[in-house]
Amino acid sequence: NDTIITVANTPPNAPTILSPTSNQYVSSQPLNFQVIATDADNDALTIYYYINGVLNQSSLTNTTFNASDGYYILNVSVSDGTATSANTTVNFTLDTTIPIVNTSLNKSLTNITVNDVINLTANATDETGLSFGQIIVNISGYKQYFNFSLNDALTATFSQNITINVTRGNVINFTARTNDTVNNVKTNDTIITVANTPPSG
Repeated sequence: NDTIITVANTPPNAPTILSPTSNQYVSSQPLNFQVIATDADNDALTIYYYINGVLNQSSLTNTTFNASDGYYILNVSVSDGTATSANTTVNFTLDTTIPIVNTSLNKSLTNITVNDVINLTANATDETGLSFGQIIVNISGYKQYFNFSLNDALTATFSQNITINVTRGNVINFTARTNDTVNNVKTNDTIITVANTPPSG
């Protein structure tokens, strides 16, 4: 008495989403989707990518995603052609908007002379949050760096006093930089030439 069976299909395991991670803020365009999927029968697997509940694409491999800035829910499932796995879900926010940073000096750009104390003030804004500010002073090739933590603020002001220690004709580059929480960067440069100091009487 023989009993012949055919081993049934084993559904694939629920996939693991490596990137993006849940609650992540990302700025890459296109954004890489990285998924690991396994199947006990070693069947070829098709990966299904759903964005906000709608099928975006299917692929045999990892893929990329192009979209405008916003909040997204990514659902991923895999199929071996016979059965489909459970879904895996993450949410992420796409932010490609660079911060805004404007600067001002406490003295006219054409009237800065040796021994002046110049205050550079930077005002920065970002729609999702600022993480880091920096002022760089390049005096004829010699650079000084001043760093500021902005603590995820939507608006921030940071400033630095700089003593002008070179004479007329030297070029100074005042730079203000700011990063947002996903590392979008904005730089603002102000270049001046040190003016003549009139002789004292």
